[in-house]
Amino acid sequence: EQDKVKELAMAYIKEANELQKVAATGDAAAVKVQFGKTGESCKACHDKYRKD
Repeated sequence: EQDKVKELAMAYIKEANELQKVAATGDAAAVKVQFGKTGESCKACHDKYRKD
């Protein structure tokens, strides 16, 4: 399922890049929200493809 893995990886990269931008603002509340989104995108791949 290389296409799906690539899609999930690209979603993670998008959220991680956004986290970097938000972190630069110094707004702790916004960082917390974006950190959650970044974690969710990371977890999406682990939930489906991580070996138990």
